[in-house]
Amino acid sequence: MTWLIALGAAPTPVEAGAPTAGVIERTPFARYHRCRVRLSAWLRDKVQLGKTPLETGVEHYIVYLTDPQSAVRFALVPPRVAEIYDALDASRTRAALSDVLRERGHAAHTEHDDECLAMLARCHAIRTSADGLAP
Repeated sequence: MTWLIALGAAPTPVEAGAPTAGVIERTPFARYHRCRVRLSAWLRDKVQLGKTPLETGVEHYIVYLTDPQSAVRFALVPPRVAEIYDALDASRTRAALSDVLRERGHAAHTEHDDECLAMLARCHAIRTSADGLAP
């Protein structure tokens, strides 16, 4: 909730503030959440909310806004998306991102990384320069 309140008080981002060429950075419109129960069934079928028991198991979510006036959305994401989002705690080039992932004990690069970056971009969690790093 603190995140949403802070967004409401923040000035509107300026497009001219796009990241430097080759840099990937987080936006203020998303947050990562790790859940110890499987909420996805409840999120898909709101009728079951609170009526059926939750299964134990880890799920990763990006909680995001498509714009400051929209409703909060939740995206269930694979663990690799969470690893990448975590490694983007500072703006980084693609090469630096790989280095940080390796330093944190993850694969430096996988065949799914472009897909993971695209997923983060669709969730408004990251932005990149216009040089084709992620859609």
